[in-house]
Amino acid sequence: MTIIEDICTVVSNKGIDLQHQLVRAAYCVENYKGFPSDAWDEDIQEINITQAQVLMLKATLFEFIKDNLDDPNVGTAIWVFGKIAVTDDKVFLVGLLKRYVDNNPQVLYQVMIALNNLGEVIFNEKSSSLIDYELNVNLAKKYLELEGLE
Repeated sequence: MTIIEDICTVVSNKGIDLQHQLVRAAYCVENYKGFPSDAWDEDIQEINITQAQVLMLKATLFEFIKDNLDDPNVGTAIWVFGKIAVTDDKVFLVGLLKRYVDNNPQVLYQVMIALNNLGEVIFNEKSSSLIDYELNVNLAKKYLELEGLE
């Protein structure tokens, strides 16, 4: 089994090591995109991750997020998903934004980052921090209003 397959198995089954495997998934995506880091585990530093593996990871994360909206690890899963999201994922991410706009500042922030990664203008020069909760909520609501997605 490959590292990606191992990660996908843990994520799909909500294994006991889920949080750690989600972080490893983020490192795998960074490796795939060519952003090396000394923070990566050695096994991740030494592998070549294929596009097919990244797509498998993305599909696994999509299913996990969709089926586990109240799981304490959903914010981390969205963080990783946001690293590999593409324009086609905007509708899914906007749905998450609507869900979390008023009830989970950590998850809301990760969704906003994911949308920002797609080129959506959701932040302004005054916000890009999790601690700006009220501002983030207002910016998310403004984005939904401007996009006609309320």
